Parts: sequence; C-alpha cells; structure tokens
Amino acid sequence: MRAIEQAIEYGVKVFGVTIHFVDEGVDTGSIVLQRAVELPDARDPGTILATLRPIEHELLPRAVALMAAGRLRRDPSQPRRVLVDEEPGS
Repeated sequence: MRAIEQAIEYGVKVFGVTIHFVDEGVDTGSIVLQRAVELPDARDPGTILATLRPIEHELLPRAVALMAAGRLRRDPSQPRRVLVDEEPGS
C-alpha cells in the first residue's frame, strides 16, 4: 500500500482522490468521481493526506448519493466508464 509514500518517491507532483467501483483488480474499477490537486513541493505524507481528506469527504458521499438515486450507469460503449444521468427536472 503506502500509496502516498510511493507517489512521493516516484516524484509525483499531482495527487488526487478517485471514487470507483470495486472489481477483481486493484484500483481498476470504473471511475465514478475524481479530483486532482497540484502539490509540486509536497514531501510529507501527512500534509498530503490532510489536503486530500476534505476532497474524500466531499466526493464519497456524493458518489453514494448518485448511486442511491439510481443516477449511475456503465457506458455500454466503454464498460470502464461510468455515466451520471441528469437529475430529474434538469
């Protein structure tokens, strides 16, 4: 695991949060929501996690709400892609 530490070691400058469906692979499920932030000078995993945590806290409940409302579906032409249906009345 150690995803943040591995990213720092690799020299990553952009970190992010991805909410995806779980499948048989590791982080290979269809992406529901995603957001990235540039942190070019970040070297401390705790600081990076503190930056990402509020994004997680926003995206995860949003993804659950979309799923509960029946607004998520797989793209038939690209099964790894998720489509978000418009809200009723939009």
